[in-house]
Amino acid sequence: MLPGLLVFLLFFIALSVFMLIPNRGQRLYFVLVSVALLLIGVLLELQVHAILLFVPSPHGMLVSAYRNAFASKEPEESLWSREFLVVHRAVGLAVE
Repeated sequence: MLPGLLVFLLFFIALSVFMLIPNRGQRLYFVLVSVALLLIGVLLELQVHAILLFVPSPHGMLVSAYRNAFASKEPEESLWSREFLVVHRAVGLAVE
């Protein structure tokens, strides 16, 4: 894979993880880690090591953000609710 494309893809992965993290301190930490790994990869020419260190970072931050902010203790609404059935039938009619 081309190095420029890989940096482009990793930037958008980092950007999407950044937008999902609700805590400002965790966001700052993630940005600092990402920038440090980018500098390690570019300045020291250790791209493979920087990528291998970067891969677990977004996964860990996503799991942490999900457990702290997005996990819901409330019971979910039934799948077969009235609104779901109305949308399901509307899509079925639109397909016909």
